[in-house]
Amino acid sequence: MWSKWLQVGNFCAIMNLQIKEGGKISVFFGTYFHQMDAKNRIRIPAKFGKELSSKYIVGKSSIDGALAIYTLEGFQKVSKKKHSPFNAKAEMAYTLFFGSYFEVAEDGQGRLQITDAIRKIVNLEKDLVSIGADDHINLMSRSRFERMQEELSFEDALAILDEQSSKSDS
Repeated sequence: MWSKWLQVGNFCAIMNLQIKEGGKISVFFGTYFHQMDAKNRIRIPAKFGKELSSKYIVGKSSIDGALAIYTLEGFQKVSKKKHSPFNAKAEMAYTLFFGSYFEVAEDGQGRLQITDAIRKIVNLEKDLVSIGADDHINLMSRSRFERMQEELSFEDALAILDEQSSKSDS
C-alpha cells in the first residue's frame, strides 16, 4: 500500500524542467496533509503555491471526489486539446469539462476559499490531502485518499504507469 511510503511524514516539491524553447514547465509531485478551516478556506502547500502564484484554475479531477488545481499556463495546455465542434457528444463532453472549472485567487493571507460552486463538485472534509500529479495538483479529503490507496496498490499503479509509458513510446 502507498501508506507504507507515506509514513515518513509530509513532503511536497516542485521540479522545474527546462524545455527546448528555454522556458520551463512545472512538474508537481509529493503528498501534503493539511486541513480546511471553519470558514471553508485552505492553504495550498507552500512549495506548490510558489509555482501557482495567487491564481488557480480549479475543477473536478478525473479521480472521483477530487479537485484538480492547475496553473493558468497548465490549464491552457489542457484547453488546447482538439475536439470537433461537429460531434455533439464531444461538444457535450467539453462543455461539461470546462463548465466544471473556475478561476480562483488567494485572499490577502494566502488562503483559497472553497466556494459553494466548488463544494458542489466534490465533497471535501476538514482533513485534506494535496497530491502532485505532474502538471496539476489533486486535492481530496484524506478519507478519499485512503480509499484510493485501498483501491489501487502502489505496485499496480507502477504497472499502469509502465503500460501508459509503453503506449506513448509507440
